Amino acid sequence: MQTRRSRCYLAARRRARKSRTRGRGRQNTQVRDALGFRPATRADEEALAGWLAVEVAPAEPSDDRLRETLLTRCRNEHLEPPGRVDRLVASARATATDRFCAATVARLYQGAADRLERLVADVDPTSPGPRQQELLAELKADPGRASLETLLSEVNKLERVRALGLPADLFDGATDTLISAESGGP
Repeated sequence: MQTRRSRCYLAARRRARKSRTRGRGRQNTQVRDALGFRPATRADEEALAGWLAVEVAPAEPSDDRLRETLLTRCRNEHLEPPGRVDRLVASARATATDRFCAATVARLYQGAADRLERLVADVDPTSPGPRQQELLAELKADPGRASLETLLSEVNKLERVRALGLPADLFDGATDTLISAESGGP
C-alpha cells in the first residue's frame, strides 16, 4: 500500500519528467531557429528518397555511405534529418534496384529474353545433355589459374554468352559498381 508520501513523491517525479521533455522541445526549437534549420516534412522525405534513388544509390553500394550522404544533404539544406533515415535509405536502394532491373529488361529483345529464361529455368533432369542450371553455373564460375585450357574455356563461355543475343547497350547508364552489386559480385 502506498503512503501519501510515496504518492506525492511519484507525482513530483512525473511532473519533473514532463517539464524536462517539454523543455527539450523548446530547446530543439531554439537550436533550430538559431542555426536556421527546419524540421523535415513528408514532402522533404519523399524528395530526399527520390534524390537518393536516382542520383546516389546507383553509384553507391554501401548503405552506410548513402546514410552519410543523406545527412550531409540535410545539413547543406538546413533541414533537420528525418527520424526515418534508415527507412529512406532502404526505400532508395529498392527504388534504384527496381529502376535498374526495369531499364535492363526493357532493352532486351524477346528472343534474348526467351533464351535467358531457358538458361535459368529448371529443366527436366532426365533429359540428355548438360542441364541448363549446370551451364549457368559454368558461366558464373571463376576461371581459375591461367593456362591454355582455362583460356579456351573462357573463350567457350564468351561464345555461349554471345549466342544469347544480348544487346550491346544492355547496361548503358549503369555504373560498374551497380552492376557488380546487382550480380552479387565483389
